[in-house]
Amino acid sequence: MLSLKKNTVNLLLTVFLISFFSFFIIFNKFYLLSLSNNLFLIIPLIIILLSISSYLILIISIPINIKVVKKFYLENRKLLLSIFILITIYIVSYFILPAKITYHSVLLNFIFKDINLSNFIFKNFIVFFLIIFILNIFLINQLKFQEKEVFNILLKFSLFFLILGILQNIIYFWNTGNQFSEYFSDTENCIYFQFLPYGIAGKRNYEIIPFILGYTLTQGLFKNKYIFLNLFFFVACFLSYSKNLWITLVFINIISFFIFDKIRFLKHLFLKLLVLISSVLILNIAMLSKDNCNPNINKYTKVKIISLINIIENKYLNSIKNEALLELTSFKLYFQEHNYNDEEFIANTNYLLDSTAPRLLIYEESLKKISKKILSGYGPNNYILKSNNSSNSESEFLKIILDIGIIGILLWLYLFIQLFKNCKSKWSLLMLSSIMSLSLFNIYSWFLPIYFILTCVIFFERNVRTRSIL
Repeated sequence: MLSLKKNTVNLLLTVFLISFFSFFIIFNKFYLLSLSNNLFLIIPLIIILLSISSYLILIISIPINIKVVKKFYLENRKLLLSIFILITIYIVSYFILPAKITYHSVLLNFIFKDINLSNFIFKNFIVFFLIIFILNIFLINQLKFQEKEVFNILLKFSLFFLILGILQNIIYFWNTGNQFSEYFSDTENCIYFQFLPYGIAGKRNYEIIPFILGYTLTQGLFKNKYIFLNLFFFVACFLSYSKNLWITLVFINIISFFIFDKIRFLKHLFLKLLVLISSVLILNIAMLSKDNCNPNINKYTKVKIISLINIIENKYLNSIKNEALLELTSFKLYFQEHNYNDEEFIANTNYLLDSTAPRLLIYEESLKKISKKILSGYGPNNYILKSNNSSNSESEFLKIILDIGIIGILLWLYLFIQLFKNCKSKWSLLMLSSIMSLSLFNIYSWFLPIYFILTCVIFFERNVRTRSIL
C-alpha cells in the first residue's frame, strides 16, 4: 500500500476526473484528424495515460483485504445488491434474447481490432460500467474524503471546463480560419455559436455536465466568490444552447426555491437573468464585427427558445421564429450553394436548429416498441428505431425499458431512491437531481465518466455532517 498525503490524493482525483472526461470528449475529433496525420493521436493517448496513471496510484494507496471488503459490503449492501441484480439482468438478457444487430463504435474499433469483440463489448457496456461503478464506490469510500474536499474537487473539475470553454471561444472567434483554432474547436461554431469546452467538435451532450455541476455546487452559497461563479455557470449553461440543459436549469431552480432562502434566491435569480440578457447582447454586438463568422446570437437565441416552448406549433410563435431564421446570415453562407428560396431556407435551417419535433417522433416510436415487449425488453441495444436509425431513444428511462423491460427500470429507480434517501447535503441533492433531469431527455448510460461523477455524489451523500460545513 502506497502512503499518500491528503493534498496529493485530492490532486490525483481531480486530475483523474478532468483527464478522463477530456479523453471521451476529444477522442473522435482527434481520431478523424489522425486519418491524415497519425501524430494527432498522441494528444488523446497522453490524456488517457495521465488519467489511468492517476487512477492506479489512487488504487494502490488504499487497503484491500477481506475485512475491508466485508465492511464495505455491509455498509452499502442495499446499493450494491441493486447493482448486482442489474448486472445479472443485463447478462441474462444478452444471452436469452438473440443479438441480431451489429454496431460500429469508433473508440471500441480503435482499441479492439476484432469487430465481433468490439460489438460484444458495445452491447454489454453497461455491465462493464456497473462493475467499474462498484470499484469506484469502494475506492472513494476508502479514501475517506471530507465534505469540503469533495466539494472542492468537483468545483475544480467544473471550473476547468468552464475556463476551457472561454479559451476555445476566444481562440476560435479571435482569428477564425487559423489552423490552430480549427484543431481546438470546429468550423461549424461559425454557423451556430456553442459555448462549450471543445465547441461542437466534442461530444456536445456530455460537455454540458461540468456546467450544471458547477451551477448546483455554487447554488445557495452567498459569499461573493460563489455568487460570481454561480453567475458564470448560469450563463455558460444557457450559452451551451442545449435545450436539455435549459430544462434541467429550470428544474434545479424550482428545487432551489424551496430549499434555500426564498428572498435571496429571487434576488439572485433576477441578477442572473439580467447578466444573461446583457451577455447575449454584448456577444451579439461583438460578433457583428466579424463578417466571415457571425452566428447572430440574438436571433439564434430567439429561435432556440421558441423551438423549446412551441411544442403545439403556435402560428404566431412560428412567424416570429421564421423571421429570426431569415436573419441568420451564417446559415445563408452555409447553404449558399443550394440557392434556396426563403421557404426552403427556413425549412432547412429549422431542421438543423429545432430538435423538438424529431425527438417527439422518437419518443412516440419508443413507446410503441415498449408496448410490444414491456416485461423483458429487446435486449441491450438489440433494436433499431426507424425515426433516427439507431437505438438512441433520446431518453435514459425509455432506453432502460427498451433494453431490459419494466423490471429493469424498477431496479434502476430503486438504485436512485437509495441515493436520494441519504442526501444530507443540499448540493448532493441538486447534483443528483441535475443528472437525473438530464437523463430524462438524453442517454448517459453509455458514457463512462458519468459513473465516476455519480461515485463522488454518492460519497457526498454518505459522509456529510447533518449540518453542512460549507
